[in-house]
Amino acid sequence: MEVCIGICTYKRPEIRLTLESISAQVIPKDVTITIVVADNDETACAREYIEGLALELKLTLKYIHAPKRNISIARNACLDHTTSPIFLTIDDDQVASNNWLSLMLKKLETENADVVFGPVNAIYQDHTPKWILNNDFHSHKPVFINNEIQTGYTGNTLINLSKTDGLRFNLDYGRTGGEDTDFFYKMYESGAKLVFEPMAIVEEPVPENRLTKKWILKRKLRMGQSFGQLNLDDNRGLSKFKCFIISLSKLTYCFALCLLHFFDNDKFHFWLMRGTFHLGVNLKSLGLNHIENY
Repeated sequence: MEVCIGICTYKRPEIRLTLESISAQVIPKDVTITIVVADNDETACAREYIEGLALELKLTLKYIHAPKRNISIARNACLDHTTSPIFLTIDDDQVASNNWLSLMLKKLETENADVVFGPVNAIYQDHTPKWILNNDFHSHKPVFINNEIQTGYTGNTLINLSKTDGLRFNLDYGRTGGEDTDFFYKMYESGAKLVFEPMAIVEEPVPENRLTKKWILKRKLRMGQSFGQLNLDDNRGLSKFKCFIISLSKLTYCFALCLLHFFDNDKFHFWLMRGTFHLGVNLKSLGLNHIENY
């Protein structure tokens, strides 16, 4: 069985560690791996470096130049050039555990699933503020709603493309983020089964610039905007007015708890970030544009 792993990259030499972790996978003898790397840089200056890594690590790899700094273009390029309907995604700064692929494939089969998510465990620097460490703001797991996963992320995911009916990532989210949330929610709405494999771990080092309150606030705001857009786009979704009222009540509740826990640094920041998420939902209900990340 052939599987394809898609990686979107943008000026990250750390992709070496990602490719090394793929090369080190312990997989069944009947499984072969092909990698598609979509470079979102305006120039193809990383081609020689990435293709050189593939030769060094004895990996079957296809380099695709997907410029214009729109992450959806890069993600769609990976889908367009995949060599197998069994398609995995991993970020260019993540390192997979050596049984990552085999666990994801096993979960796909045993659960008869269409999408499998694995956890992303953040690796923090020694000087990381304690409120970030204790709240673990940079790790990722899918959210369960009524015992179901309704959407997710592309960093550590397996997708059975035969169940996507040609679905692609929305270009409108390509500079703001949220394209993955939109993609998987559309799969869920079409009847796809989304599951979680907690042991298929990838690790992601957290860079210096993400260890600030400003960066996390901006990210939570953007996530809230994406969630708000899903609610408004959903055929069963909320009206703008109802979305506004619900999100306003939630952000008011969260910010009230911020004040209540003002002297507890961990809880204060937890509720601050939660409230900022709902602020993003609220702003989207008012028609405000997404924050650009890319």
